Amino acid sequence: MFQLKNMGVEADLILFRPYDKGKWGFDMAGQEVNKRFARYMVARYAAFRNIWWSLANENSFIKSMSDEDWDELFKLVQEKDPYNHLRSIHNADRIYDYNKPWVTHASLQYYNVVKAPFGTSILRDVYKKPIMNDENKYEGDIKSRWGQLSGEEMTFVFWNAMIGGGYATHGESYKRSPWISYGGRLTGFSPSRIDFLKKIVESGPKEGLEPIDHFYETNIAGKAGEYYLIYFGKDKPGKWDFILPKKGLSTGEKYKVDIIDTWNMTIKAVNKTFEIIPIPGNRYKFIDKNNSAIKLPKRPYMALLIYKVADGGKVITDDRHELE
Repeated sequence: MFQLKNMGVEADLILFRPYDKGKWGFDMAGQEVNKRFARYMVARYAAFRNIWWSLANENSFIKSMSDEDWDELFKLVQEKDPYNHLRSIHNADRIYDYNKPWVTHASLQYYNVVKAPFGTSILRDVYKKPIMNDENKYEGDIKSRWGQLSGEEMTFVFWNAMIGGGYATHGESYKRSPWISYGGRLTGFSPSRIDFLKKIVESGPKEGLEPIDHFYETNIAGKAGEYYLIYFGKDKPGKWDFILPKKGLSTGEKYKVDIIDTWNMTIKAVNKTFEIIPIPGNRYKFIDKNNSAIKLPKRPYMALLIYKVADGGKVITDDRHELE
């Protein structure tokens, strides 16, 4: 755990797994043994700062255990852990009720959620807890359908999760390098693009990004009035009219724009300052006073970064800093 901590890794420690299939009996030990094991694991590992508790991986595949059994184990881990580490459980074909008070975040294997940004934002509204899209399939080329994402698709998934106000996890399943089973060196195309996204997010508001108007403008996250990240995904627009949802905006405020190519990992500043006014006759949106549009290259996976500036060009929020 110390090695992982020194690498900046939070370890989501899985307590129970369904894949023993009777060989050793680990997946059918009975609840009293399960509770004894859980108490031991908490006593053994809770002192490590970088621990999360995952009660199980694909929990519903352990057919002998009911949701009531998982409730009991959750409460036991919560009671015995003096440091109150994060707690969740990873689903298979039946989703555990993440609304229960002992669950700190949703840990979802639900591939369709991250096909668009609004999936994660809907789950935020449902659970009122952080959403970890915890298995979005894997970048790779194996026969199983969960291990065939291209680098572009895996990067797309991460952007959708982030714009929706959540998180995502990465994995690789190439025949040449089955990283998810054995670890080692990542060889795929998405890790560098995910790191690029991470730097963009970390250069933004300290509190992170929130969906701005997820009932209507589902591809915009940021800090209303100050900072906007707009993701076009697989669309290929040739231009974007400067229009923002009205939340947090006032007439006369000024903004700068960067064009982001999320796949080629480039950021290009637009040589223009935009000044906003309400759209006449529209209660919901503001527009650049000159009806300006930003030219885009008609490629997929483009994004815009829009941030507020003062008259002298200074960035309003001190949260934003240059990408390293």
